[in-house]
Amino acid sequence: MKKPFLISVLLLCLAGSAQEAPDGDVTTHSHQVALRHPGTTSNTPKLYSLYQVKDAKGFPIGYRMVVDSVICLEKTCEVIDVTLFWDALGGYQGYELEKGKVLEKARVLRKSKVLLDKETAYEAVPFTNADYKKLDRILRDDQSVLRTLKLRDMSVSAGKAKVDAVSGATPTALKKAVVEGASLTCYQLWHWANGEIVETERELTHLSCSEELLHHFLLSDKPRFVLFALEHLKGHKLSSPSLIKAVNKVMRSDDLDWIKPCLSYLKRAMPETQYYDNLAAMFDESNSKCRVHLLGILEPEKELPGRLFDEMSVAFPSMSTYYELHLLLRLVRKHEHVSQRILTQLVPLLESENFFIARKTFWYLEDQTVDEQIKKQMQAFRDKCIKAGRGLD
Repeated sequence: MKKPFLISVLLLCLAGSAQEAPDGDVTTHSHQVALRHPGTTSNTPKLYSLYQVKDAKGFPIGYRMVVDSVICLEKTCEVIDVTLFWDALGGYQGYELEKGKVLEKARVLRKSKVLLDKETAYEAVPFTNADYKKLDRILRDDQSVLRTLKLRDMSVSAGKAKVDAVSGATPTALKKAVVEGASLTCYQLWHWANGEIVETERELTHLSCSEELLHHFLLSDKPRFVLFALEHLKGHKLSSPSLIKAVNKVMRSDDLDWIKPCLSYLKRAMPETQYYDNLAAMFDESNSKCRVHLLGILEPEKELPGRLFDEMSVAFPSMSTYYELHLLLRLVRKHEHVSQRILTQLVPLLESENFFIARKTFWYLEDQTVDEQIKKQMQAFRDKCIKAGRGLD
């Protein structure tokens, strides 16, 4: 049986991982790891050989391990070796079969007069090309329904034997999550590919992390690698100037999801004064959407220094949306901070083309003790509203 997509699995695996590290010669390192077999109900771990692949710089770029395809208690299907491949963070990349071997599934035979009425006969048939492709899709889904199921859920009683769970009335979600007639194979391989081995591989990569590798991960276009680097930096309390600079660059990218984990790291890596100056500078440089996101992150903070708000007030004149102004003023009020610098930076918004921004500014200033110059500007805004027939209440 031809399986063209499987022939290239190893090459695809290495090529995909190579995107996370410079090209070069690779070396393989064997690790003995203790894992529980997903095809049994035993909780006793056994030792398995996990191979870590590194490039010429010693960067981990992937893992591989040989596992058995299925534990078939009824001896319906042949058990063969399957090599699974992962990237440097334990993300499943592909699989490869023994040369000349095929995966099998159980197929129901037509009823025969020889068989008793309550008995059903099954035979083992090879996977089709479509089955192999579906299996690959199943293993790539790390949120599959298979992660919540137990081994016993994968077979049902039929006559005197245990047969594939999808042979009878089965939820649609399970039918989509397995190859029909091979639910045990899919279950076992999925848990090999996405189970406790993933954390083991991540830990091995953590042990191999150098500053150079962390820089490389931070520059990755794959979010998983960036997040891994941030977790490593925070967990290992690394704070060299070059790493701080790299994290600052990530934080200022277009991906808002990076702001919170980057801030979490920088708050511990930088002196307090430098951290808040950096935060204020980022706020001033950002667009409205980013500012709103950043203010949402700061909202739960119980303590924020007044000088942070003084520095952030530089952004007042450039605010173009009501919501960012509203959130910042609400935060300032929450922390009960008022300064001449904030009032001075806020006044130009009385002339904003957005009436709601101008009115919000007026309301805030009206609650503060302001100097005569600001009072004059507030009165000018009030007169303008009266002339235009706009209410300030």
